[in-house]
Amino acid sequence: MLTLPDFKEKKVVYIIPKDGIDKSLKLENSNLCLMENDKVTAKLTLHTVLSVMIIGDCTITTNLINKLTEMGISIYFLGFDLKNKNHINSIADGNYQLREKQYKLSAIELLNISKLIVKNKIKNQRQILIKTKKGDLEKVEERLLKQVDESTMLQNLLAREGYFASKYFPLIFTDFNWYRRAPRTKEDAINLILDTGYTILFNYVDSLLALFGFDLYKGVYHQEFYKRKSLVCDLVEPLRPIIDYSIVKAFNLKQFNVEKDFKVYNDEHTFKDYDVRKRYLNVYTEALLNDKEKIYDYVLCFYRFIMNPEKYSYKEFLI
Repeated sequence: MLTLPDFKEKKVVYIIPKDGIDKSLKLENSNLCLMENDKVTAKLTLHTVLSVMIIGDCTITTNLINKLTEMGISIYFLGFDLKNKNHINSIADGNYQLREKQYKLSAIELLNISKLIVKNKIKNQRQILIKTKKGDLEKVEERLLKQVDESTMLQNLLAREGYFASKYFPLIFTDFNWYRRAPRTKEDAINLILDTGYTILFNYVDSLLALFGFDLYKGVYHQEFYKRKSLVCDLVEPLRPIIDYSIVKAFNLKQFNVEKDFKVYNDEHTFKDYDVRKRYLNVYTEALLNDKEKIYDYVLCFYRFIMNPEKYSYKEFLI
Protein backbone atom coordinates (compact mmCIF):
# COMPACT_ATOMS: atom_id res chain seq x y z
CA MET A 1 0.00 0.00 0.00
CA LEU A 2 1.24 3.49 -0.85
CA THR A 3 2.15 5.42 2.31
CA LEU A 4 1.69 9.18 2.75
CA PRO A 5 5.45 9.98 2.71
CA ASP A 6 5.75 8.10 -0.59
CA PHE A 7 2.61 9.72 -1.96
CA LYS A 8 3.94 13.22 -1.27
CA GLU A 9 6.65 12.63 -3.86
CA LYS A 10 4.24 11.42 -6.54
CA LYS A 11 3.04 13.48 -9.49
CA VAL A 12 0.70 13.17 -12.45
CA VAL A 13 2.51 13.26 -15.81
CA TYR A 14 0.73 14.73 -18.85
CA ILE A 15 1.86 13.93 -22.38
CA ILE A 16 0.38 16.42 -24.86
CA PRO A 17 1.63 15.93 -28.46
CA LYS A 18 1.93 18.94 -30.75
CA ASP A 19 0.90 18.84 -34.39
CA GLY A 20 3.65 17.62 -36.68
CA ILE A 21 5.75 16.11 -33.88
CA ASP A 22 5.95 12.35 -33.35
CA LYS A 23 5.91 11.62 -29.62
CA SER A 24 6.75 8.35 -27.94
CA LEU A 25 7.41 7.06 -24.44
CA LYS A 26 9.99 4.45 -23.56
CA LEU A 27 11.69 2.92 -20.55
CA GLU A 28 15.35 3.59 -19.84
CA ASN A 29 16.90 2.43 -16.53
CA SER A 30 13.69 2.94 -14.50
CA ASN A 31 13.21 6.34 -16.12
CA LEU A 32 10.25 7.50 -18.19
CA CYS A 33 11.68 9.01 -21.35
CA LEU A 34 9.71 11.32 -23.62
CA MET A 35 10.85 11.20 -27.23
CA GLU A 36 10.03 13.87 -29.82
CA ASN A 37 10.97 12.94 -33.39
CA ASP A 38 13.27 10.22 -31.96
CA LYS A 39 15.10 12.61 -29.63
CA VAL A 40 14.86 12.47 -25.82
CA THR A 41 13.32 15.74 -24.64
CA ALA A 42 12.45 14.85 -21.04
CA LYS A 43 13.35 12.18 -18.52
CA LEU A 44 11.63 11.39 -15.21
CA THR A 45 12.27 8.69 -12.63
CA LEU A 46 9.29 6.34 -12.33
CA HIS A 47 9.50 6.42 -8.55
CA THR A 48 7.98 9.92 -8.59
CA VAL A 49 5.05 9.10 -10.90
CA LEU A 50 1.49 8.42 -9.71
CA SER A 51 -0.17 8.20 -13.12
CA VAL A 52 0.41 9.07 -16.77
CA MET A 53 -2.22 10.84 -18.86
CA ILE A 54 -1.59 10.71 -22.61
CA ILE A 55 -3.57 13.22 -24.66
CA GLY A 56 -3.85 12.53 -28.36
CA ASP A 57 -1.54 10.19 -30.28
CA CYS A 58 1.63 8.85 -28.69
CA THR A 59 3.62 5.64 -29.08
CA ILE A 60 4.36 3.68 -25.90
CA THR A 61 6.51 0.56 -25.59
CA THR A 62 5.35 -2.70 -24.02
CA ASN A 63 8.38 -2.68 -21.71
CA LEU A 64 7.26 0.65 -20.31
CA ILE A 65 3.64 -0.50 -19.92
CA ASN A 66 4.79 -3.57 -17.99
CA LYS A 67 7.05 -1.50 -15.75
CA LEU A 68 4.38 1.14 -15.06
CA THR A 69 1.75 -1.40 -14.00
CA GLU A 70 4.34 -3.30 -11.96
CA MET A 71 5.10 -0.11 -10.03
CA GLY A 72 1.44 0.77 -9.46
CA ILE A 73 1.28 3.53 -12.09
CA SER A 74 -1.96 3.78 -14.08
CA ILE A 75 -2.08 5.03 -17.68
CA TYR A 76 -4.95 7.06 -19.13
CA PHE A 77 -5.54 7.81 -22.81
CA LEU A 78 -7.51 10.99 -23.53
CA GLY A 79 -8.67 12.59 -26.75
CA PHE A 80 -7.80 16.15 -27.70
CA ASP A 81 -11.14 17.11 -26.13
CA LEU A 82 -9.64 15.79 -22.85
CA LYS A 83 -12.26 13.07 -22.64
CA ASN A 84 -11.26 9.59 -21.48
CA LYS A 85 -10.78 7.11 -24.33
CA ASN A 86 -9.13 4.17 -22.60
CA HIS A 87 -6.96 3.24 -19.64
CA ILE A 88 -4.59 0.67 -18.21
CA ASN A 89 -5.13 0.42 -14.48
CA SER A 90 -2.52 -0.78 -12.07
CA ILE A 91 -4.65 -2.66 -9.55
CA ALA A 92 -3.64 -4.50 -6.39
CA ASP A 93 -5.51 -7.59 -7.55
CA GLY A 94 -4.40 -9.67 -4.59
CA ASN A 95 -6.45 -7.75 -2.03
CA TYR A 96 -9.27 -10.31 -2.01
CA GLN A 97 -10.23 -9.43 1.57
CA LEU A 98 -11.12 -5.88 0.55
CA ARG A 99 -13.19 -7.04 -2.41
CA GLU A 100 -14.95 -9.57 -0.24
CA LYS A 101 -15.91 -6.72 2.10
CA GLN A 102 -17.21 -4.73 -0.87
CA TYR A 103 -19.34 -7.57 -2.20
CA LYS A 104 -20.85 -8.39 1.20
CA LEU A 105 -22.15 -4.91 2.02
CA SER A 106 -25.87 -5.17 2.77
CA ALA A 107 -28.54 -2.95 1.23
CA ILE A 108 -28.81 -1.02 4.50
CA GLU A 109 -25.05 -0.53 4.67
CA LEU A 110 -24.96 0.67 1.06
CA LEU A 111 -27.74 3.15 1.75
CA ASN A 112 -26.08 4.49 4.90
CA ILE A 113 -22.72 4.99 3.18
CA SER A 114 -24.49 6.67 0.27
CA LYS A 115 -26.11 9.10 2.69
CA LEU A 116 -22.69 10.06 4.03
CA ILE A 117 -21.36 10.66 0.52
CA VAL A 118 -24.32 12.84 -0.51
CA LYS A 119 -24.23 14.89 2.69
CA ASN A 120 -20.48 15.38 2.26
CA LYS A 121 -20.98 16.70 -1.28
CA ILE A 122 -23.79 19.09 -0.31
CA LYS A 123 -21.72 20.53 2.55
CA ASN A 124 -18.79 21.16 0.22
CA GLN A 125 -20.97 22.75 -2.44
CA ARG A 126 -22.39 25.18 0.08
CA GLN A 127 -18.89 25.93 1.38
CA ILE A 128 -17.76 26.84 -2.14
CA LEU A 129 -20.73 29.19 -2.51
CA ILE A 130 -19.71 30.93 0.71
CA LYS A 131 -16.03 30.97 -0.27
CA THR A 132 -16.79 32.61 -3.63
CA LYS A 133 -19.45 34.90 -2.11
CA LYS A 134 -22.02 33.58 -4.58
CA GLY A 135 -24.68 32.71 -2.02
CA ASP A 136 -25.31 30.60 1.04
CA LEU A 137 -28.26 28.16 0.78
CA GLU A 138 -27.99 27.44 4.51
CA LYS A 139 -31.69 26.76 4.95
CA VAL A 140 -31.80 24.58 1.84
CA GLU A 141 -28.78 22.63 3.09
CA GLU A 142 -30.27 22.08 6.55
CA ARG A 143 -33.55 20.83 5.12
CA LEU A 144 -31.89 18.55 2.59
CA LEU A 145 -29.44 17.05 5.07
CA LYS A 146 -32.37 16.12 7.28
CA GLN A 147 -34.21 14.63 4.30
CA VAL A 148 -31.10 12.67 3.33
CA ASP A 149 -30.95 11.16 6.82
CA GLU A 150 -34.61 10.19 6.55
CA SER A 151 -34.28 8.65 3.07
CA THR A 152 -35.09 4.96 2.69
CA MET A 153 -34.09 4.49 -0.96
CA LEU A 154 -31.18 5.50 -3.17
CA GLN A 155 -33.64 7.23 -5.50
CA ASN A 156 -34.46 9.65 -2.67
CA LEU A 157 -30.79 10.53 -2.33
CA LEU A 158 -30.46 11.16 -6.05
CA ALA A 159 -33.42 13.53 -5.86
CA ARG A 160 -31.95 15.45 -2.89
CA GLU A 161 -28.54 15.71 -4.54
CA GLY A 162 -30.09 16.85 -7.81
CA TYR A 163 -32.25 19.47 -6.11
CA PHE A 164 -29.29 21.07 -4.36
CA ALA A 165 -27.32 21.03 -7.62
CA SER A 166 -30.20 22.85 -9.34
CA LYS A 167 -29.75 25.68 -6.82
CA TYR A 168 -25.97 25.50 -6.64
CA PHE A 169 -24.87 25.68 -10.30
CA PRO A 170 -26.86 28.82 -11.27
CA LEU A 171 -25.33 30.60 -8.27
CA ILE A 172 -21.72 29.46 -8.61
CA PHE A 173 -21.63 30.19 -12.36
CA THR A 174 -24.01 33.13 -12.41
CA ASP A 175 -21.36 35.38 -14.03
CA PHE A 176 -20.68 32.98 -16.91
CA ASN A 177 -24.00 32.82 -18.79
CA TRP A 178 -25.08 29.65 -17.02
CA TYR A 179 -27.89 27.81 -18.82
CA ARG A 180 -27.97 24.24 -17.50
CA ARG A 181 -25.73 21.31 -16.51
CA ALA A 182 -25.53 18.97 -19.50
CA PRO A 183 -22.72 16.43 -18.96
CA ARG A 184 -20.77 15.18 -22.00
CA THR A 185 -22.83 17.19 -24.50
CA LYS A 186 -20.24 19.96 -25.12
CA GLU A 187 -23.21 22.17 -25.91
CA ASP A 188 -21.47 25.19 -24.42
CA ALA A 189 -18.04 26.13 -23.12
CA ILE A 190 -18.86 26.00 -19.41
CA ASN A 191 -20.13 22.40 -19.63
CA LEU A 192 -16.99 21.37 -21.51
CA ILE A 193 -14.87 23.11 -18.88
CA LEU A 194 -16.68 21.25 -16.10
CA ASP A 195 -16.48 17.89 -17.88
CA THR A 196 -12.76 18.34 -18.45
CA GLY A 197 -12.03 19.20 -14.84
CA TYR A 198 -14.16 16.34 -13.57
CA THR A 199 -12.34 13.92 -15.91
CA ILE A 200 -8.94 14.91 -14.51
CA LEU A 201 -10.33 14.55 -10.98
CA PHE A 202 -11.89 11.17 -11.85
CA ASN A 203 -8.60 9.81 -13.16
CA TYR A 204 -6.74 11.08 -10.11
CA VAL A 205 -9.10 9.32 -7.68
CA ASP A 206 -9.22 6.26 -9.94
CA SER A 207 -5.44 5.84 -9.75
CA LEU A 208 -5.52 6.08 -5.94
CA LEU A 209 -8.37 3.61 -5.46
CA ALA A 210 -6.65 1.13 -7.76
CA LEU A 211 -3.56 1.13 -5.55
CA PHE A 212 -5.61 -0.11 -2.60
CA GLY A 213 -7.08 -3.00 -4.58
CA PHE A 214 -10.74 -1.96 -4.74
CA ASP A 215 -13.07 -3.37 -7.36
CA LEU A 216 -13.59 -0.03 -9.06
CA TYR A 217 -16.78 -1.20 -10.77
CA LYS A 218 -18.54 -2.17 -7.51
CA GLY A 219 -20.24 1.00 -6.39
CA VAL A 220 -21.99 2.07 -3.24
CA TYR A 221 -24.09 5.09 -4.18
CA HIS A 222 -23.72 4.63 -7.94
CA GLN A 223 -25.16 1.31 -8.99
CA GLU A 224 -23.28 -1.11 -11.21
CA PHE A 225 -23.48 -0.33 -14.90
CA TYR A 226 -21.56 -1.83 -17.82
CA LYS A 227 -18.02 -0.43 -17.99
CA ARG A 228 -18.75 2.29 -15.42
CA LYS A 229 -16.31 2.59 -12.54
CA SER A 230 -19.10 3.18 -10.06
CA LEU A 231 -16.90 3.28 -6.96
CA VAL A 232 -14.75 6.02 -8.48
CA CYS A 233 -17.95 7.94 -9.26
CA ASP A 234 -18.90 7.59 -5.59
CA LEU A 235 -15.73 8.99 -4.09
CA VAL A 236 -15.44 11.76 -6.67
CA GLU A 237 -18.77 13.32 -5.63
CA PRO A 238 -17.60 15.20 -2.49
CA LEU A 239 -14.48 16.35 -4.39
CA ARG A 240 -16.21 17.94 -7.38
CA PRO A 241 -16.44 21.36 -5.68
CA ILE A 242 -12.62 21.51 -5.81
CA ILE A 243 -12.92 21.72 -9.58
CA ASP A 244 -15.85 24.13 -9.44
CA TYR A 245 -13.86 26.53 -7.28
CA SER A 246 -10.77 26.26 -9.51
CA ILE A 247 -12.91 27.23 -12.52
CA VAL A 248 -14.43 30.29 -10.85
CA LYS A 249 -10.98 31.34 -9.64
CA ALA A 250 -9.45 30.85 -13.10
CA PHE A 251 -12.13 33.04 -14.71
CA ASN A 252 -11.55 35.75 -12.10
CA LEU A 253 -7.81 35.64 -12.77
CA LYS A 254 -8.42 35.78 -16.54
CA GLN A 255 -6.83 32.34 -17.03
CA PHE A 256 -10.01 31.08 -18.72
CA ASN A 257 -11.77 32.91 -21.54
CA VAL A 258 -14.94 31.53 -23.11
CA GLU A 259 -14.72 33.76 -26.21
CA LYS A 260 -11.05 33.05 -27.05
CA ASP A 261 -10.31 29.53 -25.81
CA PHE A 262 -12.81 27.47 -27.78
CA LYS A 263 -14.05 26.68 -31.25
CA VAL A 264 -17.27 25.03 -32.37
CA TYR A 265 -17.34 22.04 -34.70
CA ASN A 266 -20.55 20.12 -35.51
CA ASP A 267 -22.36 22.06 -32.78
CA GLU A 268 -19.83 20.88 -30.17
CA HIS A 269 -17.37 23.07 -28.29
CA THR A 270 -13.73 22.02 -28.22
CA PHE A 271 -10.42 23.53 -27.13
CA LYS A 272 -8.85 25.88 -29.64
CA ASP A 273 -5.29 24.53 -29.60
CA TYR A 274 -2.41 22.89 -27.71
CA ASP A 275 -1.61 25.92 -25.55
CA VAL A 276 -5.22 26.32 -24.41
CA ARG A 277 -5.45 22.61 -23.52
CA LYS A 278 -2.26 22.84 -21.50
CA ARG A 279 -3.40 25.95 -19.65
CA TYR A 280 -6.64 24.32 -18.52
CA LEU A 281 -4.83 21.15 -17.44
CA ASN A 282 -2.42 23.23 -15.37
CA VAL A 283 -5.30 24.89 -13.51
CA TYR A 284 -6.99 21.59 -12.65
CA THR A 285 -3.73 19.93 -11.66
CA GLU A 286 -2.75 22.81 -9.39
CA ALA A 287 -6.16 22.63 -7.70
CA LEU A 288 -5.74 18.92 -6.99
CA LEU A 289 -2.16 19.34 -5.80
CA ASN A 290 -3.31 21.96 -3.28
CA ASP A 291 -5.43 19.26 -1.65
CA LYS A 292 -3.16 16.36 -2.54
CA GLU A 293 -2.60 15.04 0.98
CA LYS A 294 -6.22 15.55 2.00
CA ILE A 295 -7.42 13.55 -1.02
CA TYR A 296 -5.01 10.74 -0.20
CA ASP A 297 -6.19 10.72 3.43
CA TYR A 298 -9.83 10.69 2.27
CA VAL A 299 -9.24 7.58 0.13
CA LEU A 300 -7.12 5.90 2.80
CA CYS A 301 -9.81 6.47 5.45
CA PHE A 302 -12.46 5.10 3.11
CA TYR A 303 -10.34 1.98 2.65
CA ARG A 304 -10.04 1.54 6.42
CA PHE A 305 -13.76 2.15 6.86
CA ILE A 306 -14.69 -0.58 4.36
CA MET A 307 -12.15 -3.01 5.83
CA ASN A 308 -13.14 -2.44 9.47
CA PRO A 309 -16.30 -0.34 9.99
CA GLU A 310 -16.41 -1.31 13.67
CA LYS A 311 -13.10 0.48 14.27
CA TYR A 312 -13.15 3.21 11.61
CA SER A 313 -15.87 5.60 10.50
CA TYR A 314 -16.45 7.35 7.17
CA LYS A 315 -14.27 10.46 7.14
CA GLU A 316 -15.69 13.41 5.26
CA PHE A 317 -13.58 15.40 2.84
CA LEU A 318 -14.30 18.95 3.93
CA ILE A 319 -13.32 22.03 1.97
